[in-house]
Amino acid sequence: MPRTPKQFEEIRKEKRKLIMDVALDHFANEGYLPTSISHIAQTAGISKGLMYNYFKSKEDLLKCILNTLIDEIMVAFDTDNDDVISEEEALNFFDFYFDMLKNKREQLKLYYQLSVQPQVFSFMIDSQFNPSAIKKQKLLYEYLLRNSNAAPEIGMINISSVIKGFSLEYVFSPEMFPDEIFYQYREYLKDTLIRNK
Repeated sequence: MPRTPKQFEEIRKEKRKLIMDVALDHFANEGYLPTSISHIAQTAGISKGLMYNYFKSKEDLLKCILNTLIDEIMVAFDTDNDDVISEEEALNFFDFYFDMLKNKREQLKLYYQLSVQPQVFSFMIDSQFNPSAIKKQKLLYEYLLRNSNAAPEIGMINISSVIKGFSLEYVFSPEMFPDEIFYQYREYLKDTLIRNK
């Protein structure tokens, strides 16, 4: 019996995810530049020609991977979609992000490996790279403007630096942070960065 259009779409989604997962692993562990489309295709079990049915180029593939990772984090901002971040949403974001650190540690580990590869970093800071992330960062800036004792620019740098610093330590050395310390630190960050205690 021939496949339905819905079945073809499901197969396409699964294949696209497989390619992205394989590429993410190779980009993170072997580097973006040394990894070829041919190698990704071979590891994914598809032809190089078929790869181009899913992604225009290696750069397009990388951008899709990074967008997916960032979108997964950004979905926790402004959950009611009213273009205003409330204190409750800011606090919930910390819960979401720390849960993500616990449950998707390997994925975030690969993400942070990508973020320190010079050939890849330019994609991550390009303002055109992820309009959703740029919009959410602006909402966080506006939240800090309304609620922070410090200048919003300082608040943004502080929040970003603290979260990234802890994330790097945790994804590479989780044994240093037993659950009790992990969750105490989350509450400490909520108090100092959001509640201003």
